[in-house]
Amino acid sequence: MSAFVTGATGLIGRHLLERLGEDVVVTSRNPEKARGSIKHGRVIGWDGTSALAQGALDGVDAVFHLAGEPVAEGRWTDEKKKRIEESRVLSTRSIVDAMKAMTTRPKVFVCGSAVGIYGSRGDEVLTEESAPGDTFLARVCVDWEREAEKAEELGVRVVRVRQRRVRGGGARCNFPAAQVEHVGTSARSICEAPDLQTVGRDQPLASHALEELSSVL
Repeated sequence: MSAFVTGATGLIGRHLLERLGEDVVVTSRNPEKARGSIKHGRVIGWDGTSALAQGALDGVDAVFHLAGEPVAEGRWTDEKKKRIEESRVLSTRSIVDAMKAMTTRPKVFVCGSAVGIYGSRGDEVLTEESAPGDTFLARVCVDWEREAEKAEELGVRVVRVRQRRVRGGGARCNFPAAQVEHVGTSARSICEAPDLQTVGRDQPLASHALEELSSVL
């Protein structure tokens, strides 16, 4: 399976690359630096908001869009909030726009999202059918997923991975710490598997959990 991956230098992205093999295109804002740390695939430069280079998705079976401005780092100034939103919404729009220009499109678009879409709901049990919240992050997630869903109009299956911050290795990262139903344990199987449902809560992040997540993706 050939793949296109954003956010490949992140904690989840690095584990995912190990399972995807060599037929991978990876994007980075700093491609020269990324080439020094990424062992698999070809690295291309992309700032995450501008249009993708023509042909960037050619021959790709699956797109894994995991990139986004870190939410937990720094103060939420107006500029920070703008980066949080644009790095998710505009980047997703750019990827879907690139798909529109293609004759043979990817089979599946796996796009990051977050449980922040629900807002703060206390002990309420939430599912994919639950209404979104009305916080800044919830609105960002709604717009983020809406852009991803436009790929469905092109015949591309869309998988939304609603993930949550957890602690791992002394740092914070994004990880869906919960049940993921009806998905095989191979990166290839996601091209045929039903939609993901991921919800969770903060908990220690074990290395085997990251490996399991990368298998699911």
